[in-house]
Amino acid sequence: MKKIISIIIISIVMTACNKNSKPTLQGDWEIVKAEGTFAEDNLGTHYIFEKEQFTMAKGDFKNPAKTTITDSTFTWDNGSMVSEFNYHFDGDKLMVSPKGSDQVFTLEKK
Repeated sequence: MKKIISIIIISIVMTACNKNSKPTLQGDWEIVKAEGTFAEDNLGTHYIFEKEQFTMAKGDFKNPAKTTITDSTFTWDNGSMVSEFNYHFDGDKLMVSPKGSDQVFTLEKK
């Protein structure tokens, strides 16, 4: 009986911790909805975040670069060009808008 109670308590604590954890950019995200000028050309593009690297990929094309991430922005910096993006989470969706653009992308984690 003590084992069952212990398992129930551990399960409740783990579930509560998971609900309070903040979403993270780390991983592979795919653009599933695109709005704005020429935005639909980006459908299916993957944004892949691995530590300090951000790769934009579509099909066989991969474009990795260094990234700096804050709580509301990230960059794509290949050494000669820097692109900046605003982002926020809407539930389990990642909402991204390139700075200086009217485009808005909705991404789902893969």
